Amino acid sequence: MKRCIAILLLLTLLFTLISCAAKPVITEVPAPEEIPTPTPEEQPEEISLPTPEPFPGKIAIITNGIFGSEEEYRSAMHMVGKYGEDKIIHDIWPVKYPEEREKMIGIVQQIAEDPEVKALIINPAVQNTLAAVDKLLEIRDDMFLVAIYPTENPPDVAARFNLVLYDMDGIMMGDAMPVQAQKLGAKTLVHLSFPRHMSYPLISARYEMLEENCKILGIELISHFVPDPTGDIGMAGAEQFIRDEIPKLVAKYGQNTAFFCTNCGLQVPLIYSVVNAHAIYIQPCCPSPFHGFPLALGLKSEGESVFDAAGKQDAMKYIVDMTIEKLAEKNMLGRVSTWPVPVSMLNTVAATEYVIKWINGEVPKDGIDTAVLEQCMADYAGVKCYVRSLGTHEADSYVTEGAYDNWLFVTMDYLTYGKAEDNIQKPAQTPPPIINPPPNGEMWIENGVLIEYRGHDKKIVIPAEITAIANWAFWGCENLQSITIPEGVVSIGGYAFYGCSNLSSVDILGSLTAINSGTFANCSKLKKAIIPATVTSIGDRAFVGCSSLSTIEIPAAVTSIGRSAFWDCSGLESITIPDSMTSIRWSMFTGCTNLQYIIIPASVTSIESDSFPYPPVTIYCTEGSAAEQFAKENDIHYVIE
Repeated sequence: MKRCIAILLLLTLLFTLISCAAKPVITEVPAPEEIPTPTPEEQPEEISLPTPEPFPGKIAIITNGIFGSEEEYRSAMHMVGKYGEDKIIHDIWPVKYPEEREKMIGIVQQIAEDPEVKALIINPAVQNTLAAVDKLLEIRDDMFLVAIYPTENPPDVAARFNLVLYDMDGIMMGDAMPVQAQKLGAKTLVHLSFPRHMSYPLISARYEMLEENCKILGIELISHFVPDPTGDIGMAGAEQFIRDEIPKLVAKYGQNTAFFCTNCGLQVPLIYSVVNAHAIYIQPCCPSPFHGFPLALGLKSEGESVFDAAGKQDAMKYIVDMTIEKLAEKNMLGRVSTWPVPVSMLNTVAATEYVIKWINGEVPKDGIDTAVLEQCMADYAGVKCYVRSLGTHEADSYVTEGAYDNWLFVTMDYLTYGKAEDNIQKPAQTPPPIINPPPNGEMWIENGVLIEYRGHDKKIVIPAEITAIANWAFWGCENLQSITIPEGVVSIGGYAFYGCSNLSSVDILGSLTAINSGTFANCSKLKKAIIPATVTSIGDRAFVGCSSLSTIEIPAAVTSIGRSAFWDCSGLESITIPDSMTSIRWSMFTGCTNLQYIIIPASVTSIESDSFPYPPVTIYCTEGSAAEQFAKENDIHYVIE
């Protein structure tokens, strides 16, 4: 049986071979359409090569929350987006970090306990950071540590961290700003500041460098003092001063005048005023596309984040592009500049990129390769960047004594909005011409408005043709002792007599309806001020610091008195609130230490806290009134009339 099966198999094999040999050979390739398309199931599997990871392990970044310091937060999220959540760990400090030391230690300890974390970047290195890092160093000694903008003792910070990126190099701006001003076409540079700022070693050292470099470049440097926003004038008053003063300075020195101000809060009115006067703006005090420009040019609303204003667009590109568009409308291309990115964001990004190179062995394990770090910065900023170590300039003593190679300051080249050669040197709106430019000692008058008094007279009678006195018109006229304002004057601007420290008498004969904010602020020798019966309102801080004012009669028509209107009028002994008033505002009479009594009518239904000094003042009021209730609640002596 087995032999039969074998014979059958052999015959089958021979038949198959003969059949195959009989088939014709195919010499033509079928047309493409004749080749059947394989089904998805028949497709060969694609071979996917693994993407090499950018670096082994992880990097941790700690910032404040988005509402604490948004730029730092966004820069960390930028790195998370670039490298992924599996490579970049982002954590945030507690909101009340000065009071939450243990929580901060816990955050850093958790990072240290992850062996995959190779580096930690902290921006900003706020109070209690050192305590948290000390805990880390008990666990790990193999991590690369970066502190950005530390606030604790510099020698202690430098000893614990591999790299410290402090801030922008404010001193070296004394070299950079005059050169940039010249590139923008400036013949004059006006430096705006106030005594408190000029007492700071950094700012005073930078100003000395400005003087030296402006002299070399043939630029006239003008030091022009502005009110301190932290003083009694407040930020609102200082902002108004900038808006009023810049057009005057441009009219005096010309449109090829560059402006720089040392105060952050005054950048918005400064940018706005410089752009509208077609002057030159070198940079904000903290240079960045986000600082001052968005609000001054209407790119975002008050309180709105630039990131929210940009929506889903890249915020940096959006703000820069929109700034260029707005400046083009004002014909200001080539006359405005800043740094292309905020230092707070640059430091996070550059530190992360440098740390990656450290992890990958591309830079030395010890010390800092500043050339590589500068290139990391330049890759993000799009311009050349520079670092300088602490202790290489004598003015660095404002930070600490000594030198630290790992503690670095940052500067970068400028972003100029548009090109100067493309800019037509004509203002979009030519400033009004000065009518009869006054010599020293006369009044600057335009269309019946007294713009500015530049004399030194002790007694002044305002000319009859004057109908209005502008804001700040007599600011700082220390020789002025008395002034008479005629009937034709219907308006006196805010802070018109601010700082007239020898002004003792003011007679207002005109038909004013308002005493504006700060009109007589810091007129410390003012004893008598006759307010016309036509006045219906007295503005905030109108008489603040008038310490010699012993009595003042508030007209019956006054319905509103602003906050701090009589703050520190220490000579004021009595005051009568008219029946037309319904409220007494916060700090209206705070600091009036000699105020003996105040008469408050029943019409006043609201009295804010700290409105006036408590004992020994006596309140005269009617029974059942808000004044009586206020006196009882605050244990103030009162008399029912």
